[in-house]
Amino acid sequence: SDDLDKEAYFIRLTKPSFYWQPGAIDKGILFWLNYKNTYEHWNEQRGAFTTPTSDSTRLRSIVNVPTSPPSTTKELNIMFQLHIVDLGIAIPLQQYDPPTKLTTDNLTTQLINSQQSISTLDESSDFLVFTLDKTTISACSCGAIISSGSFEGFCFRFAENFQQTNKNWKPTRSLLSSNIILNACCVPSGKYLMHSRAKNILNSNSPKWFLNVQWDMQGIDINLDSIIGKRFSQLIRTITSTHLIEPIDHLNNNNDLLLNSNQINTHDNNTMNIIEHMDQSEDDERIKRLEYEHLILGHKIETLKRSQASDEILKPELARYQWLEQELLHTVKSEIQLLMPKPLMLI
Repeated sequence: SDDLDKEAYFIRLTKPSFYWQPGAIDKGILFWLNYKNTYEHWNEQRGAFTTPTSDSTRLRSIVNVPTSPPSTTKELNIMFQLHIVDLGIAIPLQQYDPPTKLTTDNLTTQLINSQQSISTLDESSDFLVFTLDKTTISACSCGAIISSGSFEGFCFRFAENFQQTNKNWKPTRSLLSSNIILNACCVPSGKYLMHSRAKNILNSNSPKWFLNVQWDMQGIDINLDSIIGKRFSQLIRTITSTHLIEPIDHLNNNNDLLLNSNQINTHDNNTMNIIEHMDQSEDDERIKRLEYEHLILGHKIETLKRSQASDEILKPELARYQWLEQELLHTVKSEIQLLMPKPLMLI
């Protein structure tokens, strides 16, 4: 009808290729932490602001404010369609080294190797590659939300000797192995349909949400060999390793400070690690304090930059902010490691 606001968006992408940078996971975690902390802080401030007091309640009873009639909103009709041809995503995998026993002799060597692994990660020839021949995703909002999509030629695989400069990232099937792609999962085609709607129910204060999802995949082909455990270990190490690391001289200084701060001397001159003996509730409280300080310090640094503060003032604040980022990243990735299957970590 003529009273509906109608909008349509059509996007077509041909042969988009995405190369996953080594620090992308770290940036994503920090972005999520900033968003979460900002939302929680805003929600607390909003709750304190909207909480009625006795004075405001008494004032509303004295002053009679006329209520405005509810405004009639027009129903918005939005159509969106995304069409992609030859999608490719490449994630470089970190080289997996078997765990070695930590001693004072090889501690410095491991620190140097951890720094060098970041510079050589871009040169790694082992990749996790996602390819998609064609996909179409459509969505419409007109009182209800309706979405449908289809795809052809989806495949993700662990690729050896992969070159991201190649024009074609699709897997090459070998005639000698009966067109089998090892360490890969391939789906020839598939489609889905989703319908979501909220309806007002009689004698109910809240509407009821209805969701219907249908999907169909035409076949799935998975082929693995004996090195799949190593590939998963590389993937886990890539996800859980931190790449936002300072230069090696700063790294050694920070490690000395952290080792000294995390250890205390007992009466019999033995040392114990504080983190290992920390209660879970105390650990959660510590993480909340770090997240809150990270949020407040970020706002403070932005204010100092806008006021064109000197480097002498900014340097200690930026150093503290980077240390907080490292602590939060280490905490999040430690939680991810606990969720990972332990046998894969030891392969």
